[in-house]
Amino acid sequence: MDEFNLHLTGDIHAITAANNLLAAQIDARRFHEATQSDTALYGRLVPTSKSGQRQFSNIQLARLQVTLSFESIQCQR
Repeated sequence: MDEFNLHLTGDIHAITAANNLLAAQIDARRFHEATQSDTALYGRLVPTSKSGQRQFSNIQLARLQVTLSFESIQCQR
């Protein structure tokens, strides 16, 4: 197979940019998880409604359901 040069197509720049973006996202998440208490994080993820109660949104509940079903599959192995 002929040698493939990534510089000719510009793909190397796209790969580098995607890698840097992913690294920045992981770094930011680790920083925020390490510097926040669970109470503060919960307060940001589940804001108080107009009635003064905290309640998960439908999207959060759906994600939680998927996560719990995935974890139960992993535990059965």
